[in-house]
Amino acid sequence: MPHKFNPRKRWKLDSPERISFLPPEELLYLLGLEKNMIMLDVGAGTGYFSVPASRIVGTYGRVIALDTEAEMIAEINEKIDGYKIRNMETVLSTEYDFNIDGESADFALLCQVLHEVEDWHLFLEEVCLSLKQGGVIGIIEWIPGEADMGPPPEERIEPRILKKLLESAGFADIETGEFNEYFYTARARKRLC
Repeated sequence: MPHKFNPRKRWKLDSPERISFLPPEELLYLLGLEKNMIMLDVGAGTGYFSVPASRIVGTYGRVIALDTEAEMIAEINEKIDGYKIRNMETVLSTEYDFNIDGESADFALLCQVLHEVEDWHLFLEEVCLSLKQGGVIGIIEWIPGEADMGPPPEERIEPRILKKLLESAGFADIETGEFNEYFYTARARKRLC
């Protein structure tokens, strides 16, 4: 069974420490989020990326924050109300059914999510089905090996394996790169599903 983040520790997701090594706006721009896009934040947690994404996509864009935990969805809804965000919505999903219309997004973000899923291929296929033709997937995952935080080494996904998974799920133009000592990024475009 994969390592799952405990929703009771959700306060860690918005900590200043996390912002220092995982700056949300910088990563969203790096992965290709643009104004007027419709973005899926898959495994949105507390909305750590969803809230800044709502500013980036602007008035005519939209952010759909998906999570499998009702506690996380409730927290994001509080932020939507508190910040008076008009271009964001939440969806309680399952791992392999996002409960949204197919081909509805231009961009999908998966931050520290894929290693928590048992069937990587099935999960990535669902992401692919959710994207418009030519849509972009942006992934942030833990660098393989031992580290002072994050999941156990055996649950981390090597970039070369992630590339193969993306190809088999219908993605092309795959690029990966190390972001810092903890994380690497991957970016790909939907080819077909």
